[in-house]
Amino acid sequence: MQRRIRIAIQRLNTPKGAWIALATAMVLAGALILATAHGQTFGIDEIFYLGRLVEDSGQIVQHQSLSLNYLFAPYNGHLQVGGKLIYEATFALAGADYTAFVLVNIAALCASVGLAFELARRRVGPLAALAPCVLLLFLGFAREVLLWPFDLHTLVAIAFGLAALLALEREDRRGDVLACVSITLSIATIEVGIAILVGIAVLVLMRPHRLRRAWVFILPAAFYAAWWIWARKFHQDQSALSIENIDLIPKTAFYALAAALGALTGTNPVVPADYTTVVTWFGKALAVLASLAVAVRLRRGSIPRTLWAWLAILLFYWVTMGAAARPPEGSRYLFFSAVGVLLVAAEALGGRVGKRLTAGVVVIALLALPANIAQLRSGYEEDTLHRDAPVSRTEWAMLELARDRVDPEYVATSDPRVVAAGGGLFIGIPAGAYLRRVESDGSPAFSLDELRGQEERLRLLADATLVGALGIETKDATAPPTERGCRTVELERGAEFATFPLPAGTTLLRASAPHTAFWLQRFAHAPRSVGIDYLPAGHWVKLTIPPDGAADVWHGTVSAPVEACYPD
Repeated sequence: MQRRIRIAIQRLNTPKGAWIALATAMVLAGALILATAHGQTFGIDEIFYLGRLVEDSGQIVQHQSLSLNYLFAPYNGHLQVGGKLIYEATFALAGADYTAFVLVNIAALCASVGLAFELARRRVGPLAALAPCVLLLFLGFAREVLLWPFDLHTLVAIAFGLAALLALEREDRRGDVLACVSITLSIATIEVGIAILVGIAVLVLMRPHRLRRAWVFILPAAFYAAWWIWARKFHQDQSALSIENIDLIPKTAFYALAAALGALTGTNPVVPADYTTVVTWFGKALAVLASLAVAVRLRRGSIPRTLWAWLAILLFYWVTMGAAARPPEGSRYLFFSAVGVLLVAAEALGGRVGKRLTAGVVVIALLALPANIAQLRSGYEEDTLHRDAPVSRTEWAMLELARDRVDPEYVATSDPRVVAAGGGLFIGIPAGAYLRRVESDGSPAFSLDELRGQEERLRLLADATLVGALGIETKDATAPPTERGCRTVELERGAEFATFPLPAGTTLLRASAPHTAFWLQRFAHAPRSVGIDYLPAGHWVKLTIPPDGAADVWHGTVSAPVEACYPD
């Protein structure tokens, strides 16, 4: 048995064996993430990509085609052309199937971890690099980056940035070209690439022929500067950096290091369904020890350029986080911090990793793994991504049902009735933009059969959305020319209300009592689903319900007797 274990360890300590093990871990991590992300759909920031929306001078502008103006328009002040292209390519290949986007995010995770492993392997050996990189694949404390496809911006930017650093190690012209192209793609995906660009600048400037090779980082920097100047026309806050936040920088840097070390050691508390971690005293102690260890390493001298580069990358990243008042405990920032901390450690320990230290690294990673998996899975069904998904899919189903009549500018999440019914999510999509996406790439909404099987609160939401999408409301009307087709809706003795069917078309209503409450429902079982109006006594009003493709019958509910006529 011991011999087999020894042989297995020896195989893992070879490049081929370590890569096979890492690939196996990638498959397992992908399966776990795919299972955990089941039930999600496009939400929050992704709505802008779903509808090709751009915020320009405080107004939401819809782009009906894939234009350069849309691709390069900032989102929340960020250059995200890479992410937009990835989303558009995924729509083109897989339609609106959200699973495809989760798979793309998993691929980006595997690429970034694989490149981090290759960088670390060259410094500390296969086994010592393998263990923490496997942990990165399951880093549940960075759950937002792992579970939400929109955060592929971070993962893709990291992957391109790490590819640029690997290309520089070629020490030739082709490597410089590849590094320049890769870091430009990283910056074009999101500004994590700028932090890595700082490290590339350090590497180039510390090498011979620095002036002749400066174009490697000058060209990407010029590209971003040119975009930044052009994008100012959108009047977005392109930089949340503020001199007023300078006092936050030391604490942010320290907490970011503590949070990363706490996640990598699995010592942070597990916070169910949350996208932040908790910085503990143990994490702070680890941060102090790590800082002292780096200081001792720098004092020894013979410092590799790559260590200076990664220290510059992390410090730049944390300084800008502090200047922008970003929470260092946030899971979307934790992943890059963890990658940076591991690569700083690899650079600092390069050539000094023996069997005991390697064993210690492996043990720590194995002990941290359960806590990270628990954080990834704990309470995931109640997190924002899962909780919002059925709400959005319900609203979208009603937009599709009303597609021939809905106002293209109608936004369900801004409709007071929808908000009252539990809709009104963070970001809404205009009906026209949504329906264009459905026409080209398919529907992410519930089918009508799926909707009918949802819980009552979602069917109530469906009724509210459909009423708003169709613009159903009562209007003053004249008396019917004949009482033919009329009926009196009476309340049974002791009842608070009465319910009656409403056919498609126009119905005339006249209440017998003042302030008679009137509700509509279609998919909901509750008779008082969507409040429409208070009917005046003795006056006729009309209610028009357009026909559509659903067989479900509308019903009206009143709090007092009414006369209902169907002249159509």
